[in-house]
Amino acid sequence: MKDLKYFFKNVIILTTTVCIGEITYGQYVGQVRSEAVGGQSGGIVNQYLIGSNWNKQKQNLIGGMEVNGSPYVSPDFRTGILYYGDKAIERIDFRYNAFNEELEIRDSDAKNGIGALQKDKKIAIEIGNDILSFKTFTDKSGTTINGYLLQKYDGNTYDLFERTTVKFTEPQKAQNSFTKDIPARFTKFTEYYLGYFGDGNLIVEIPNRTRKFLKMFDGDQSKEIKKFIKSNDINIKEEEQLLIILKFLNDTYDQQ
Repeated sequence: MKDLKYFFKNVIILTTTVCIGEITYGQYVGQVRSEAVGGQSGGIVNQYLIGSNWNKQKQNLIGGMEVNGSPYVSPDFRTGILYYGDKAIERIDFRYNAFNEELEIRDSDAKNGIGALQKDKKIAIEIGNDILSFKTFTDKSGTTINGYLLQKYDGNTYDLFERTTVKFTEPQKAQNSFTKDIPARFTKFTEYYLGYFGDGNLIVEIPNRTRKFLKMFDGDQSKEIKKFIKSNDINIKEEEQLLIILKFLNDTYDQQ
């Protein structure tokens, strides 16, 4: 039976090229010196921090203008556990700036009290049952991207990931006296990705149309999934519905 590795054979080539470039980068990333989970950010966690670019970027982008929305998934800091590989390092306060793709951490040593985590695939943050980490994946246009994904479901063969992006739109002046100026704004978007961990590791964006989603699989598998979607009246645009499909895929096509 063919699988996603077969369908995305060109994706594998592109992803491999990107990963080779990352090996060199990874050689310079600091190593873990402790596996204890302690108090809030500081001490051990500082070896994984770099300076945040957001303050300078924000000044250049926004200045003093009025802006609707936020560059953050949530503007408030949340508490999670920082991992390096399989080792729990420290409990930290963090927030994700989806506009410039930075994981900001409270850092008492930084000028403004905020640092940013290095973009290293061995670093992850556990938030309840979800895991946020830096990965290589492919969007619906076929572009290979390095960025942050939130793992929403961990199966034996198929996983579900969520990606949040934020777009900045410049302000617009009123066209006439009957309309108002439109302030600048940050707009949030959500994408979902299917992780396949059979013979090859692939993470690819899930199309929001059922017909295109079914094309990700071979003929027999596609027919079974189509029948399952139809009999359960599933809308693949909704996360809860996608989770139902992922559980079906893992139960039916477990490669482990």
